[in-house]
Amino acid sequence: MGTINYKTSDYITLAIKPYDYDDYKTPDFMEFIVDELGVNLEDDNEVFEAINEQMSIDYDCDYENAETIIEKYNYYYFNVSLEYGYYEGFSLNLELEYNCFEDEEERAEAMEEVRNINKMLLELSGVGMVACCPSWCTTYYNYEQTQQKIIEAIKEMTEEIKALPLENEYIQSVWGGVLID
Repeated sequence: MGTINYKTSDYITLAIKPYDYDDYKTPDFMEFIVDELGVNLEDDNEVFEAINEQMSIDYDCDYENAETIIEKYNYYYFNVSLEYGYYEGFSLNLELEYNCFEDEEERAEAMEEVRNINKMLLELSGVGMVACCPSWCTTYYNYEQTQQKIIEAIKEMTEEIKALPLENEYIQSVWGGVLID
């Protein structure tokens, strides 16, 4: 029994759609592995190993691209990380780390992070990450659908931040109106 490759993120799951082994069997790639790697095309094991090695290199490059984009922005209120898939590839994990804000200034800072997250998600989609719905039969969205999913995720984040209470309100709701100094 297997498992689901990617975990579901809180707002949007962006991932690298797993590479298809057969997509690498192009005449150009076959010529490359013969000329550059000395692979014998008659030996299925050698071809399999060469394709798997190239797929691994491609995943590593995709990961480095995504990591570079994520590192451009600083996140305090959100946890933003890359998570390797169970079998292959990787996905973006995005979670809000707070359940209240000290004051309206903190809320405004969190809203600024959402604007940066929007930029980051758009950049990630520009380098091949797509929205997906992880499950036993994962659904992968195309570029245009991914753009729509990003809009929906940003709207959801914005609404959640607006709805989070300030610290005093949160303490009162948890402790039944008793404030602790």
